[in-house]
Parts: sequence; C-alpha cells; structure tokens
Amino acid sequence: MPRKTLSADLPDSRYHWIAVLGAAKRFDDRQLKLGYQLGKTVALSGKGLITGATTGIPLAAAVGAKDHGGQVLGISPAENPSEHTRHFAKPLHFHDIILYTGLGNDGRSPMIVRSAGIALFAGGEAGTLQEFSAAWLNGIPVIGILEKSGGISDQLMEIASSFKTRFGSRLVASDQPKFLVQKCLNELDTQIRDADLDHPEPDPATLAVLKSLATLRPKDDSSV
Repeated sequence: MPRKTLSADLPDSRYHWIAVLGAAKRFDDRQLKLGYQLGKTVALSGKGLITGATTGIPLAAAVGAKDHGGQVLGISPAENPSEHTRHFAKPLHFHDIILYTGLGNDGRSPMIVRSAGIALFAGGEAGTLQEFSAAWLNGIPVIGILEKSGGISDQLMEIASSFKTRFGSRLVASDQPKFLVQKCLNELDTQIRDADLDHPEPDPATLAVLKSLATLRPKDDSSV
C-alpha cells in the first residue's frame, strides 16, 4: 500500500514529485540497481518520479517506478523527440510524459529541481554537481543524498557543509535507497505541516473565476 503522507493531498503541486538525478554516462551494475530501488520506493510511496529523461541511474529509477505502478515524467534537454533520440541519445521508454524544453543539458536542470519537492542524488560527475547546485540555489524543500553510491554524490555532504549561504533546502542522507526516500518524505511532511500547506484554501483569484463559472459547472461538482 502507498505510504500516506501530507503531500498526498497535494497531487498537483511539486510536493507530489520526487526527482532522481545522477550518473547518466559513467555507471556500473551496482549503481543501476540502486537507481532501480530508488524508483521502486518512490512509486510505492505514492509519489511521481521526475528524471532528466536520460540514461544510467535516472533511467534505472524510471524502470523501477514503472515496474511498480508509478508515474514518470521526463524533462528533456531537446526540443523534440528526434533531437532527443538522435542528438542527445536519450531514451523514450519508461516515461509517461516527456517535456521537451530545448534548453540543453544545463538549461533544463533547474526545471527538474523546481518541479519536485524532493531531489535525490546518486553517483554522477560534473553534471550531477551542477544539478545539485541548481537544487541548492533554488531552495528545493528536501535534498536527499544516496551515500556510498559513488561519484560526486559521495562528496555532496562535504561540499554542502562548506557553503556559507543557505537557501532553505534540508539535506538528508542515507546509504539505503528505501531509508533515504522515507527520511526525505518525513522531512517534507514536516515542512508542509509547518507551512500549513496540507489543506490550502482557494486564493481570491481562483474564487473569482469559480464565481463567474458557477452556472456552467456541474451542480454535483464539489471540487474547488
């Protein structure tokens, strides 16, 4: 059964989504299995998975999520499917939706982290470090680091400890995919509870639109 969390009441917000970022070019069999376990755990938690619509660990996470009934969104660096597969050599499978940004690898990184409530990092090199920096600078609510996953991710806690500036992200670390996702979800729930975001009230602009559309909407529609 999916794990009940406060963010389950916010299916259309970033709090519903967990991004997995990491090694897309240099990876081994162990790292792919770790990525699969991350995706599986995300799906079983009832959350949606976001990747860079890429290869390696993020793709393994997408496979793990789809194998366990999850929803997967890919954010591509390309502007169309042809460029995605031919120029960037990225996969199309194991994603429910792929958003084509046309922004390149570096330009689409902020979009990935801005779209998620949690960003998980495993393995990786310079590209993963750039994504981590984008998550930190954007103040993504929770950043999870899979320790002992190799690559730059094994250094991210030390790198973050040297930062003098803070942008609001909470850092969580574990060397077990299941525990990492659970710890990140607990931290996210704490933030939602503290911010009173679990049951948001309609804003004035939304209420004004609903008032104007009242005669057009189904009478039994109880949604906001």
